[in-house]
Amino acid sequence: TAEIAARKTIVLGTNQHPNTTEKMLDKIQAEDDGEPIETPGLDPKYKTIEIFRASDGFEDLRLATEIWENEGNKVPHVFLLTNGNLAMRKARAGFSTGFFGCAGYKVTDNSGFAAVEEGIKASIAAKADIVVLCSSDEEYAEFAADAAKAIKSANENTLVVVAGYPKEIIDSLKAAGVDEFIHVRTNVLDTLYTFQQKLGVML
Repeated sequence: TAEIAARKTIVLGTNQHPNTTEKMLDKIQAEDDGEPIETPGLDPKYKTIEIFRASDGFEDLRLATEIWENEGNKVPHVFLLTNGNLAMRKARAGFSTGFFGCAGYKVTDNSGFAAVEEGIKASIAAKADIVVLCSSDEEYAEFAADAAKAIKSANENTLVVVAGYPKEIIDSLKAAGVDEFIHVRTNVLDTLYTFQQKLGVML
């Protein structure tokens, strides 16, 4: 549902606090190995209600990532470039970890870089597919545009994301190369589908 896709309704372990070490393919195999249970001689009198899982969309994302890895590809790597205000960078790093964990991506968190340049160098060295800037809106105005340009100049295919929505500078950050903004109003499911498509992870 839309509420689950936007994480307004929480499905613990799926769209909130996902267990990134859990493998869905193992669970599917275990179910396939089980014996079906049938009750002979019973014919249902009423039409049964069609059952669906509200978390299907998120499970499809995780499954696509696992299949992608099993086919010999690299799991998408997310690098958190944390800098500045301690409370804000930690909160936004935690949000980002949960966000991308929903798709089964590998997330590298950091305790915080003393200098933005240091974080940029580390993100480039990590060869991450996605670099997420985690700081306060005020500090984004000081460094986010330059950071996006530097990361893109090293590899134009790296996706640069800002955790938050600094509305006063959105247009300038987009012009500098920021690909996406993730925040509490983001439709998590739709946005992760977009990332899967950009990274070539087929659903």
